[in-house]
Amino acid sequence: MKAIQFVVLVVLTVACCVGALFLYLLWSMKKPTPAVPVSSSGYTLELLAINITILEIVLALVGFVVAVIGVIGYAGIKAAAIDAAEKEARKVADEQMRRFKRSQEGTERGPAEHPGDYSGPDAPVDQAVPVSEGE
Repeated sequence: MKAIQFVVLVVLTVACCVGALFLYLLWSMKKPTPAVPVSSSGYTLELLAINITILEIVLALVGFVVAVIGVIGYAGIKAAAIDAAEKEARKVADEQMRRFKRSQEGTERGPAEHPGDYSGPDAPVDQAVPVSEGE
């Protein structure tokens, strides 16, 4: 599923770039001819209005394509985050289950709280050695 989303994103991005380049080249090669004669400055208000309208259309199309790519990308990022969270949760749960099983089997013994000759909870009290005062 991730590969399909990646391919769709790449295709949409390339199509957007090619479309924008095509529209730019089409826009730059064709000279619009207004109905009124060109003024001494070379541009009339009508010619500028036509150019701005074409630019607005191109920007709107690019905006729509970017929005679609953003929605697909958001869905992909969300799916990847959920997968990563599930993977981490499984890893932690597996580790906790291994620890629980080891503690149930009695194989997990950590270091003693007080080092010395203490041999665990089953050691008889009458064999205990008192601690010297110098230690």
